[in-house]
Amino acid sequence: MSKYKEFKDLNLAQVATDVLAFWKEEQIFEKSVSNREGAPSFTFL
Repeated sequence: MSKYKEFKDLNLAQVATDVLAFWKEEQIFEKSVSNREGAPSFTFL
C-alpha cells in the first residue's frame, strides 16, 4: 500500500497569508465581480 507524501514543514497560516496578499495585489476579487457584470446573480449557501 502506498503512502501519501507528508509535508512536515507545511505552514498553512503562511500559505493563507501569501494567497491573501496575492489576491489583494492582483485585485482578484474585484476582477471576478467586474467580469460578471450584467450576468444573472447567484448565491452560495
